[in-house]
Amino acid sequence: MEKNGFRYYETSDGRKLKLNYSFYEDFKNNDGYKAAPKIRVPTLIVHGDADKAVPVSQSIKTSKLIPHCKLVLINGADHRYTDEKHLEQLLKTVSEFIIDHSFVS
Repeated sequence: MEKNGFRYYETSDGRKLKLNYSFYEDFKNNDGYKAAPKIRVPTLIVHGDADKAVPVSQSIKTSKLIPHCKLVLINGADHRYTDEKHLEQLLKTVSEFIIDHSFVS
């Protein structure tokens, strides 16, 4: 990958995507767990508990590191919220969070 500058990978739905080496370098040099405690704004993490792409444990750990974080797990939702009821739950959760944290004068 370093030599070519990129590599292709296949997604769960069979698409082939190009991953540039610069993405790997950025990922290697940044630690989300170290950055999380520095976040000072209300934060919402929504995660499907049937997500096969990103482990739920990452969101749980991250939510505990962010001072003002709300974690919502959506039962049965996959990474892409392909079930319409899960997508609706996601959109409702995000909308309510934004409304609850809006500062309208």
